[in-house]
Amino acid sequence: MSNDRTDYNTLVPVLEKHRNVFGDTLEAVTADSGYCSERNLLYLKGNGIRSFIKLQDHEKRKTRAFKEDIGKYYKMAYAVFEDEHYYICHDGRELRHIRTESKEQDGYTQTVEVYGCADLQWLRA
Repeated sequence: MSNDRTDYNTLVPVLEKHRNVFGDTLEAVTADSGYCSERNLLYLKGNGIRSFIKLQDHEKRKTRAFKEDIGKYYKMAYAVFEDEHYYICHDGRELRHIRTESKEQDGYTQTVEVYGCADLQWLRA
């Protein structure tokens, strides 16, 4: 149990407690979207635990507006030329790496790559 109003900060401590008490690591974890965070998913992957966790934006992804949004990076072509990675938008423009941003929260650092081109706004990947 936790007084935290969000679930995502409780998954790792519960799994660590399980390991300490029972001496083994779970093979798989099933959880609702409240436990979905990059930090939790990386922990599960790093510890070889299969995860069945609903994405936080699962319901949003089912909407027509989301499906028709061509600005999402995962709906663009991904290319590599001479070891440089970039995206190609639906208009054929190349979005090149502009900068890397990092933010720290609860001892965890999240890194985001920002891409853009001369006549488009930036894109976070």
